[in-house]
Amino acid sequence: FNGDISDWDVSSVTDMSSIFAHTHAFNQPLNDWDVSSVTHMSATFFDAISFNQPLNDWDVSSVVDTSSMFHDAISFNQPLNDWDVSSVVDTSSMFSRAVSFDQDLDEWDVSNARFMIGMFAIAHNFNGNITTWDVSSAQDTSSMFAVTLHFSQPLNDWDVSNVVDMSNMFSGAAEFNQPLNDWDVSNVVDMFHMFSGAAEFNQPLNDWNTSSVTNMDRMFLYADNFNGNITTWDVSSVTDMSHMFRYAAEFNQPLNDWNTSSVIYMKGMFRGSSFNHPLDSWDVSSAVVMNSMFPSSNFEQDLGNWYIVLGDTSVDSGDTLVTTITAQNSFLDRQNPKYSVAPDGDGDLFFMDGNILRSISGEYTKPHYNITIVATDGFVMHSFRDVTITVIQPQ
Repeated sequence: FNGDISDWDVSSVTDMSSIFAHTHAFNQPLNDWDVSSVTHMSATFFDAISFNQPLNDWDVSSVVDTSSMFHDAISFNQPLNDWDVSSVVDTSSMFSRAVSFDQDLDEWDVSNARFMIGMFAIAHNFNGNITTWDVSSAQDTSSMFAVTLHFSQPLNDWDVSNVVDMSNMFSGAAEFNQPLNDWDVSNVVDMFHMFSGAAEFNQPLNDWNTSSVTNMDRMFLYADNFNGNITTWDVSSVTDMSHMFRYAAEFNQPLNDWNTSSVIYMKGMFRGSSFNHPLDSWDVSSAVVMNSMFPSSNFEQDLGNWYIVLGDTSVDSGDTLVTTITAQNSFLDRQNPKYSVAPDGDGDLFFMDGNILRSISGEYTKPHYNITIVATDGFVMHSFRDVTITVIQPQ
């Protein structure tokens, strides 16, 4: 269909959802239409691959839903900055895959928009000015700029305090490299894939309050240049850190102060990264999946506190059994670490019987003995722990 309908009276129409969806040939002028009564424009030009006509004179002040409006409208690139979108609640996928679209939208009032899911996703050429947007009502900005290849506009002044989901927000946004440190992310729960493939991104994020985040899976995957200091992040609620820094080639920041006690998934977390800082203070007791956590990385740090968890190290005089050793979780135990006592200090007086620490003789001539326990074999690496054994003398 490509008929001339420019003189239609649509002044009573309230719903234009999908009206031109999949009309591959349609490219007729519509700018004179009176759309002031329309409330729904969802998918209006969805997959209208030829459409590229002016619409800037439309009165869209009553519209509440523009989701997928220009989704896959691959030719469309017209100014829309005069639109009054102050009533719009849902802009999800509005310009998704609109690969030609690149217009400034800085005059838009999006203060009522709650859902911005994938709004510019895969709109490869979009780099319009949206710096001044009031997004204070937004709850979901997931995939908003995913694979928006050329987007790199300042967004640091945005009020994102009500956003809960930022998953995939800048995933594949290859050129994005703007400050975001002033963002209030205290309500964000999901940061899955947030900067994955954001190859240029390397901005400070140290002021972020991440205390509500539960999912950081693949957050910086293939974020080639990222090396921001995020040492002070509160990750106490995070359960998934799978592949978080995988192939983040430049990342090498201290993380030892992180509270990882809730993390269940750590698979591939530092694989292919430059990371080489201590992690011996981490509580990994809740972790269930830790496969390939460090392969192909530069990591060479002592993980003795992970693999060498001791019971009571006090021993009765005359007793040869000192204590039993385990790892922090069953995954580490299944790597079958082989325990031994280093020969330094008082090491020649003790030995390992499997995972049981024993005294050779049970005879003690002083109140304290200092030894070093070593864990080796399998995937175990760089694991040592200094232990003080206290002798309990008979009363």
